[in-house]
Amino acid sequence: MKKNLELEKQVLAKLMIDADLLLESELSENDFVNPTHKKLFQAIKEVGSNLALIQSKFIEEEQDYILEIAAMLMTSGRKENYAELKRLTEVRRLETILKGLQMAIDDDQSLDLIYEKIAQFDKQEIQVADMKEVLVEIVAELTGTVTAIYHPTGYTKLDKYLRGFTPGQLNIIAARPSIGKTMVAMNFLLKQTEADKKIALFSLEMTNKEISQRILARNSGMPVDQMNKPATPEQLDRVNTAMIKLEAQLKNLTLIDSVYSLPQITRMIKYLHKKSGLDLVYIDYLQIFDIKGDNRNLEIGKITRTLKKLAKDLQISIVLLSQLNRSLETRGDQDPKLSDLRDSGSIEQDADIVLMLGRDLEYEPETMKVFIRKNRNGSLGEVELVCKPASMQIGN
Repeated sequence: MKKNLELEKQVLAKLMIDADLLLESELSENDFVNPTHKKLFQAIKEVGSNLALIQSKFIEEEQDYILEIAAMLMTSGRKENYAELKRLTEVRRLETILKGLQMAIDDDQSLDLIYEKIAQFDKQEIQVADMKEVLVEIVAELTGTVTAIYHPTGYTKLDKYLRGFTPGQLNIIAARPSIGKTMVAMNFLLKQTEADKKIALFSLEMTNKEISQRILARNSGMPVDQMNKPATPEQLDRVNTAMIKLEAQLKNLTLIDSVYSLPQITRMIKYLHKKSGLDLVYIDYLQIFDIKGDNRNLEIGKITRTLKKLAKDLQISIVLLSQLNRSLETRGDQDPKLSDLRDSGSIEQDADIVLMLGRDLEYEPETMKVFIRKNRNGSLGEVELVCKPASMQIGN
């Protein structure tokens, strides 16, 4: 017990130094046994790392104890401590279940009552769907009395197949380098911000400035390679006009270029979702993730599974960009197939929608082919879009 309390103090000391770690820790008041520790955790959630405000939540007799925790040298307030605290919570929960079951057995209760007790303990951890409610919702969508949520791409021919990206989905946009996966994703998300969708774009490849230059090029018609050069008066007029239009539109777009690992990205997505709400998340791109393990295929699989679960848990759409295998360029038929997905078969397995891009850079550089290779809730097909790569523009 003493060891448990010390662990609680260590974790709380770390959180008092950096309250942003609350999201990473995924802890709750129920993970603390000591009542003062529960109260302190709640105070940190409410006021952050401000020690004076934290102390104001406690009576004078408790404040010295809070200072004692704050003064601890945190040499071990690491992730494993959070995990250990969660493990101890689960152990206590299981001990409670076992005691309840033993009492039920000692009282000679029926098996049905015993199973009911197990279900009562488990339902706090597992959400069970009421099938009647789900079926009523489906019928309401079919009759038009309730509108299903979709986030259209903004491109009519494509949305005839997809209707859009759906909350809870992991979607893939895949292509070989220089084909235009970032350009396509950027045009999708800008169309979606016009529809007042809240979006986060994680750029693992380009800086926020480079992304912003491409957004400005797309909306002004200026070539991207002109963005670092002195502009003509006519170009400045176009840029200023684009800026005015973008000002209101981009209030719903958050750019992040400084996180590369899966834990960082998931933590930031949860933070943004909690802070201001999110409809869609774009991540550019999968192969640049900071991968620690020796087995790249297994690590890629972990990334796609985690993102799929996150999309489902938060009810957001995640759009993950990915590269295709180099072997695509060496075969006669260069239309991309699911087998061309690079690094792991789990990408295909975990994705709800897979869009693959093709463009003949030599003969038809302004024709973008979009191959719908997987569509869990719809049909497959192929559409052509018009593109102007120099200014990052795509049209129907």
